[in-house]
Amino acid sequence: MIKLRELNRSALPVIVVGHSLGGTIAYRMAVDFPDEIAGIVVVSAPLDPELSYRRWYNVLASFSLINWALPDALNKANREMNPLQGDLVAMAPRLPEIRTRVTVIQGTEDKLVKFENLDFAERSLQQARFKSIPVAGRGHFILWEQPQLVAAEILAFLNESQ
Repeated sequence: MIKLRELNRSALPVIVVGHSLGGTIAYRMAVDFPDEIAGIVVVSAPLDPELSYRRWYNVLASFSLINWALPDALNKANREMNPLQGDLVAMAPRLPEIRTRVTVIQGTEDKLVKFENLDFAERSLQQARFKSIPVAGRGHFILWEQPQLVAAEILAFLNESQ
């Protein structure tokens, strides 16, 4: 496995693309590996700790009497959600360190990740080369509903780095 620090950026730009929690991980990678990450494309990802609290169904699904009846995928998603707010609180002071290119795609009607996360990203990433793409009338699954939009942004990164 290639380690990020071993990559030659002139040969291969590292562009991290993440959806939902994967987008939050992309932000973290941009913070932790500023010299290795050429840019990130984030789709429908939580970033604002104030907007990323556990909801009633996350709390309910944490009880063993309930979670045994849930599908594995929902249990896994719930386990990922439980520490999220604390992780975002810890990461928030470091967000201004991000100086790479960042594109954030967010649906205006996302019920899982509130649209206001886009505003928080713009305020927090003032040193980044920031581009926001609000997608009117769309929810959390832009990645599947408008794959051409996401692909176009990834290609824009690649074209810029050549």
